[in-house]
Amino acid sequence: MEEKLDSENNDQTPNESQPKPEETLPTEPLQDNVVAETPKTEDKAESGQDIEEITAKEESRARHIFRIAIRIITGLLIVFGLGFLTATFLFYKPTLNQLNQTKNEMAKAQDTISSLNTQIDELEAESLKLQRDLDAQQALNQELQSKVSQKDLLVSILTARVYINQSYVSLVKNNINDSLASLNKTKDLLKTIENDIKLDQQNDLETIMQRLDLIITEIKTDTYAAQSDIDVLLTNLSQLEMSLFPEK
Repeated sequence: MEEKLDSENNDQTPNESQPKPEETLPTEPLQDNVVAETPKTEDKAESGQDIEEITAKEESRARHIFRIAIRIITGLLIVFGLGFLTATFLFYKPTLNQLNQTKNEMAKAQDTISSLNTQIDELEAESLKLQRDLDAQQALNQELQSKVSQKDLLVSILTARVYINQSYVSLVKNNINDSLASLNKTKDLLKTIENDIKLDQQNDLETIMQRLDLIITEIKTDTYAAQSDIDVLLTNLSQLEMSLFPEK
């Protein structure tokens, strides 16, 4: 009997730990409400997920478009940069080099022009100096030529006096032909100096020439008159010489 009671007690103990039907009844409506409200929540969640997915897709699409635009712009910038570099190396840099070369050539040309101008100035100064020297030399030459002419004139007059003295000696010796020859030499010689003397002295020379012609005429007819006129002729030549060379 005791074993049966113990077994009954053991059988009743687990039943006491189980929930009573009365206590679990209130929870069944709540579960129904939760179950009833769960689809709405899931619909809202799905709608939110759809919106998020759409938003994410739109953002992803915008990012994709933005990335494409960035790539296009970057590509254009790269192409533009390459084109600029190409234009720089193909056109600008050669043009710049040519411009620099032209500037250098112009600078060299300017230096050459300056050097040439300096040389021209030096040559002009040297030419001016040479011209002054030449003028001085010409003046000296003219002076020397004048002196030579004066010496030649003096020699001619002295030679004419020698010829007249020879004519006088020949006439004294009664050598008419030699006397005439000396007189003719004197006449030819005096003609050469006519243009080398001044006008007033040319009048004196003309008087001498007339006296000489008279002697040539007289020597054939009157030797004494010819001798006397030769003395006068020598005096006239001496006076002409003193007139031409007063410093002598």
